[in-house]
Amino acid sequence: MSQNGKTNGGGAPLAPREVRQRLMRLSPRQRMEALLDGPDTPAMVRSLPAEDLYVTIQEIGLADTTELVQLASPAQFRTFVDLGGWQRDKLDPHAVLTWLRAARGDEPEDFLRKLHAVDLEVVETLLKEFTTVYDLEEDPDANPQGMTVETPEGRYLVEIKLEGAEMSAMRAIVNDLIAESPFESVRLFEAVRWEIPSELEETAFQFRRARLADLGFPALEDALALFSRVDVPPRPTSPAS
Repeated sequence: MSQNGKTNGGGAPLAPREVRQRLMRLSPRQRMEALLDGPDTPAMVRSLPAEDLYVTIQEIGLADTTELVQLASPAQFRTFVDLGGWQRDKLDPHAVLTWLRAARGDEPEDFLRKLHAVDLEVVETLLKEFTTVYDLEEDPDANPQGMTVETPEGRYLVEIKLEGAEMSAMRAIVNDLIAESPFESVRLFEAVRWEIPSELEETAFQFRRARLADLGFPALEDALALFSRVDVPPRPTSPAS
């Protein structure tokens, strides 16, 4: 196998399945180096199953694998969020935001494609959790104390309820959504004001469960049943002779 894992000893290209198998035999850091060391790195990264990339990212650590996250396809990134953005059946907004922070590279269009690959209900949950949307027609005197972003037509004021790096990340997401489509962003902010969090989470969970089932992951209740304790009845004792 060559250093980058894409050819055999004679220089002939490997089949994708064999490339995957050989990569997964490497240590996590060697695997990442092999993925990043090649003439067509994006295609190589995107040719792998998302769950393999996720394992590599988890083994090394998200902070040290942001390049892999940024090179991943939108569909692969959605799987990262499906696997890493939930605690059992509960969405973890901070974890989702961490993945989105890792996905932001030098190309805004690439980031937006990943953001839009995430279920709309997940994005709306982040906005409900981390922002307060004020309708300035209803409340023209709104003067929140936190960092704010105003929509171009002056209808909505979005307060960011975070600090530090998370605040910067969420503000950038809000600004990106507004810049991409002012009209659609206004519709989104209006929806965020009235959506019920539990309904958003349940819808997102059902979408996630269906996708993970397609990848071969068992449903939560099936996994719990698989690993639950089984009480074995005592063996009957033989009658005394």
